[in-house]
This record gives sequence, structure tokens and C-alpha cells, in this order.
Amino acid sequence: MKLHDMRKEFGSQLDEELELPESPFETFQLWFQEARKLYRDDANCFVLSTATAQGTPSSRVVLLKDFNEKGLSFFTNYTSVKAKNIQENPQVSCLFYWSTLEKQIRIKAKAKILSKKDSETYFHERPRNSQIAAWASKQSRQIESKRELVKQFLDYKEEFKEKEKIPYPEFWGGYLLVPEEFEFWQGGLYRLHDRIVYTKKEGSKSWQQSRLSP
Repeated sequence: MKLHDMRKEFGSQLDEELELPESPFETFQLWFQEARKLYRDDANCFVLSTATAQGTPSSRVVLLKDFNEKGLSFFTNYTSVKAKNIQENPQVSCLFYWSTLEKQIRIKAKAKILSKKDSETYFHERPRNSQIAAWASKQSRQIESKRELVKQFLDYKEEFKEKEKIPYPEFWGGYLLVPEEFEFWQGGLYRLHDRIVYTKKEGSKSWQQSRLSP
């Protein structure tokens, strides 16, 4: 199946040059706020890529739940494929892409488990049924049917119906992705895109900015 005729033009001005703040965290916040206005509840979707100790990659879409100068946070089941990959190899890659804005952010990071306190706090901020679903889903394990999963959910719902507060499951929690490199991509006319990379200066907390050819 040839797709040669599928083509999108980016940008509008040939000589327009992207200029960004000194801090990648400030740039991320500015771009994310812009995306949130347009995409609303989908702005925080990003592709998280992990790999086994042998280097076999795996990617999936997850939801960003916090961001500051310490890093990016997301939550998952600690028995999932992504969690097992991170245990073997904490180096991960993140990809945000907002097509209408013609913007992309790539982040190389190292994953660390969030504290139980932070994970438990967020768990109890989730809707009650989402908390119950976390108990029902043994993420990435094979099941016979959707009916089996629904039954598990209903069983836990019955089990917890008298509890005002759903118990926190020890197998569920968050990760902090500590950035080691950022790349900000802005679509440009005739595929002459802007690519700005931030890398940590050796022995310093400050970041160095450089431009890449598209």
C-alpha cells in the first residue's frame, strides 16, 4: 500500500526561526499550556518508550499527572510490562506530539519510583470507580474475556461497598521521570523544521541549548 500522496505542509514562513527560553522546563510549561487550551483533557497524553535489559523496546500512551523541575510523573500497575522494563532498565524516552500546533517534545529520562506517600495521595484523588478498577485489573496478564474483568471489578465493588475509603493497593503507584535531555520540534515550511535540544552542562545544574538540522 503506497502512501506517497499523504502529505502535510508545516509552517508558513521560510525564514522564521524558533527562539526558546534558557530553561527547558519553562519551555515545556509554555508549550503544554498552549496545547491544553486546544486539546483540553488530551494534552497530557504522551508516548512512553521503555526497553528490557537486552534492549527490546516497548511503547504505549500514558498520561502525564505532574510536571516540575524534578521531572514528569505518571502512574501505573507495578506488575505491568512498562514497570518490569523500568526495573531492568530505568532509561526511558517520552514523546509529546500536538499535530495542530505542529509541535513535538522528546525527552530522554531516567525513571524512579515515587514515594508511597505520593502514590497513595494521588490514588485517593482518583474517582472511586477508577480506584476499584486498579484492584480489578492485573495489568498485562492474559484473561479469558472482558466478562472476566468486569466480574472482578464488580466483586471488588461489592467487597469495598461498606468502606468509605478504598484501600491503597501496594502493587500500584507512580514514577518520576528525571529528564536528561529535551528536544523541542516546531514544524517548518518545506520540511525545514526547527529542532532545539537542551542538554545538561557537565558538572552543572544549568542546561545548554543547541540547534539541530531537521
